Amino acid sequence: MDDSLHQAQELIRRAMSTRNRYSRQIRHLPGDDTAFQGAVDEMITKAQREVLCVLSARELCPNRRPGTVRLLQHAERRGVQVKALLPAPVAATDAAVIRAVSGQPGYRTRELPDENLVIADGREAALRTPHRAEEPAQTLLVSVRSLVHVLRTMFGVTWSSGVPLGDILDVHEKLREEPARSVIASLSAGDKDEVGARKLGISVRTYRRHVADIMREMNANSRFQAGLRAAELGIII
Repeated sequence: MDDSLHQAQELIRRAMSTRNRYSRQIRHLPGDDTAFQGAVDEMITKAQREVLCVLSARELCPNRRPGTVRLLQHAERRGVQVKALLPAPVAATDAAVIRAVSGQPGYRTRELPDENLVIADGREAALRTPHRAEEPAQTLLVSVRSLVHVLRTMFGVTWSSGVPLGDILDVHEKLREEPARSVIASLSAGDKDEVGARKLGISVRTYRRHVADIMREMNANSRFQAGLRAAELGIII
């Protein structure tokens, strides 16, 4: 998604630089949260058919009111189809917010850049980029149909590669329990089976059975991949 968003931003910048008719359909707002949130709130509230969005960790952290999530829930109750991507690891977000939407099939999670994207009814999009050393934060409102279509297509590809939020939470809860958590810590530390088993006070055979169970739960093809997935889930840091 990070490459896709950067490509989309480049397309939008080119459209703005040409100073043709597209420039009237691309508005450049201040990059602060207030400007973006105001634009997004209006888009979600007015949406009639579909809302696609990429949420950043800022919108889901425990000390912030999850206004966007509540608006998405209201939109769903109005019959609007919602598809949302939430950043991994899920442990870094507000547990109450995550659980509130975990049963909804439209919510998925995966590693994401610290950027926001909201597309309403395939007609308009709001894209927010964070502050970087080389450029300030900015919010772009786009109503050029061709550009919105590109953003929608890129979102669809990335959303399809995400993991349903409910599945992630189920795995997350199982693997935070002992002895799974300690086994994962040993795997991430690169311990050999004998060392890991000795740390847990169990037999090597039992340790290996726990490893096999963990890999199955994580859908991991290797121990290394299991360690990466554990970090992504926030089980280990």
